[in-house]
Order: sequence, then C-alpha cells, then structure tokens
Amino acid sequence: MKDKILTRVWAVSLFITGSFSAVLAILNIIGVTLPDIALRIIGIVQLISTAVLAFTTVKQYVNRAREAAKHAEEAAKHAAEKQMKDKAGK
Repeated sequence: MKDKILTRVWAVSLFITGSFSAVLAILNIIGVTLPDIALRIIGIVQLISTAVLAFTTVKQYVNRAREAAKHAEEAAKHAAEKQMKDKAGK
C-alpha cells in the first residue's frame, strides 16, 4: 500500500515537472512571453515538484534495496538449512 502511494506521488511530480518544462520550452521557442507572476508561480511549483520527485526516487530506491537484502538473507538462510539437512542425511 505504501509503495503504491509513493509511486503515485513520484509519477505526479514527474508529470508536473515535465509538463511545465515542456510548456516553458515551447513558449520560449515560439517567442511568447508569460507575465512575471506566472513564471514565478510555475518556477515555485517546479521547485516543489522537483524536491518531491527527488525524495520519492530515493525513498523507492531505499525500499527496494531493503527488500532485496531481505530476500537475499532469506535465500541464504534457506541454503544453509538445506546444507545442514544434507550433512545430517549422510
């Protein structure tokens, strides 16, 4: 459940950052200038969105690394138990 929410927040922040960047780039190419207040609002929203994007990316990476370590530990434990059974059977 927690991963689902984290993934959705990551996707929304990625969409916001990408969309605003694309809009600003297209407007710059066309030569349209936005009012100063609009640029500032877009800039603030992009800063917040980028911070959220960075946080959620790192959080997802850490969560996946923990899960991988947990699975590796369980696999090693299972392999050790199997070795003990094989030795006891001989």
